[in-house]
Amino acid sequence: MVTLHDSTTPPSGIYNQYKNISLKELWIQGVTPLVLDAFVMHLWATPLISSLINGAPITESGLYTACIITVVAIVTFMVNISIHPHLLALHRKTGICDSPLFRAIWIFISAAAVRRYTGGGGVMSFTVVTFLPLLYIRIPYSLPVISAMYGVLFFALTAGRSILLIVRHEGIRPTSGSTVPHDVYSIGFHWFVFMFNSIYHTIFMSSQIYTSDTSDTSDTSDSSHTSDTDDTLVQAYMLLPWKHSAITLSIFRTIVVILCVFIRETNSYGHMYRFHLTIEFLETLLLYVTISTFTAWVHCQHVHSNTLRNILTTSVVTAACGMIVERIEQSAFLCILAPAAIALDIYYIARNNHMKSHNE
Repeated sequence: MVTLHDSTTPPSGIYNQYKNISLKELWIQGVTPLVLDAFVMHLWATPLISSLINGAPITESGLYTACIITVVAIVTFMVNISIHPHLLALHRKTGICDSPLFRAIWIFISAAAVRRYTGGGGVMSFTVVTFLPLLYIRIPYSLPVISAMYGVLFFALTAGRSILLIVRHEGIRPTSGSTVPHDVYSIGFHWFVFMFNSIYHTIFMSSQIYTSDTSDTSDTSDSSHTSDTDDTLVQAYMLLPWKHSAITLSIFRTIVVILCVFIRETNSYGHMYRFHLTIEFLETLLLYVTISTFTAWVHCQHVHSNTLRNILTTSVVTAACGMIVERIEQSAFLCILAPAAIALDIYYIARNNHMKSHNE
């Protein structure tokens, strides 16, 4: 997750001024964006990779899995390294970050993840993903930091449970899931959806705005809060290259997507251990709170104001889609429709803003 600037060169004298970085600044400026970046990537990448591995022929599962790991790593790295230099121009020319529909794709990803973890799309799951984030009246700058803390705990439980299951029973390939090997069309749909999500992830995460001011709060009841992105904010010199470097960010996301191969999202196929149900409960709870707090922050990242009606409408539609979509063909169809719908949304937003400025 990066903050976009015109230059990767740190302000003059900043190295001498901020050479000794505090743990607080290290967490806010360095760890928080990376944890949330990994959290978002895990929610969309893990089910796609797991489905591809499950659909491999049994006799060729080892070679097939190795090929999947190689391809996802190459695709992730190439997408990020190719798009990153053009992100600033993309945001300035298109204003895509102002589109509620563009941001609501994250709601779709969240709803689909909640459905997988809970085994269905109940009223509570729909409410947590769709409506709970809208109840935040004042959004402090520290909200993403809090989300990252929840995310770290979530990853700790997920990693521990996944390692236990892989070592004791499964290996890399899960023992449950798709029993019929994917045909060529299904494999093509999987890679199409993976490519779409890789591109979306790069653009979406670059549109998030992070500052190091955790003491200030802003009223965001109209969902139009935008934080300052000036380089004069307190930042450690050692973290600036990471935030602006396409190579380091691409490598980080490549490592994350490889680790997604080993993650088990659900209760491991009937293998129960002591305290397993408690761990699963805590894992799902942390998933809920991380999604709800981060989504509240996402709703605020607009350059121009967006009405609650627009945000609510898009959130309900995308959350409903995330709850009911089960097949990869359905996801691919939505990925085909999304660019046209977002472009139309951007057009109407630009026209409305132009009319408002003209009337003033």
